[in-house]
Amino acid sequence: MAERATVALEDTDPYRDCHQWPAAPRLSDEQVASWRRLYRQAWTLIEHEHGIYASGLAAGPSTIMPMANDEPSREISAAARQAFGAIGAALPLDAGTLALLMIHEFQHVKLGAILDLFDLCDHSDRRLFYAPRRPDPRPLEALLQGTYAYVAVTDFWRARRHYLSGSEAQAAAAKFALWRMHTADAIETLAASGSLTPLGIHFAEGMHATVTPWLDEPVPEGAADAARRRAENTRMAWNGRVGRTR
Repeated sequence: MAERATVALEDTDPYRDCHQWPAAPRLSDEQVASWRRLYRQAWTLIEHEHGIYASGLAAGPSTIMPMANDEPSREISAAARQAFGAIGAALPLDAGTLALLMIHEFQHVKLGAILDLFDLCDHSDRRLFYAPRRPDPRPLEALLQGTYAYVAVTDFWRARRHYLSGSEAQAAAAKFALWRMHTADAIETLAASGSLTPLGIHFAEGMHATVTPWLDEPVPEGAADAARRRAENTRMAWNGRVGRTR
């Protein structure tokens, strides 16, 4: 679809419906054209603003599977561990969102491959942990998956805010401020679990070394305050839900 990164747009495989979101039916010619246009724009944005991810995305993903979406403003994407190189996504409204979804989901794809080869955590640990990105508690490996993916999401907004202006830049800065807090919190939870393998500890230390300097990067005061309030509300809501289930 783009000069440096060609992927198949898969809407025919009868076994493609393997995610929590349903697969889209066969695409019309108009829908295929929309995918082509937005993908090219997203790839240009990735090369220009998020070049550190470009080589991996050019080499790794081979397939995008369109997903159904009855709410155009809702962001939908997924990756199946048994299908390396495949990303599922509903066509979003803009190229920036598609770029984010591609970066996010390929993080899951990469870590899934690593977890197929190496044990990063103790699978006998059945505890559930607070995951800031979700309303439900998560098993340790799922928390690890989400944390690794959101290192890249944080990095996306860290870079993206500098290419926007006005209210869009403010919103991007707020997302960066929020996700760096959430991701740092999740890394601490992983490290404190006592159930990472030596290789898993090394992996978590790498994420910590990446995210920690971001905590000191300046953001507008309003963005920092909004992120802090949202993070506090997310934690309070989660504590309330967990408390009611005990």
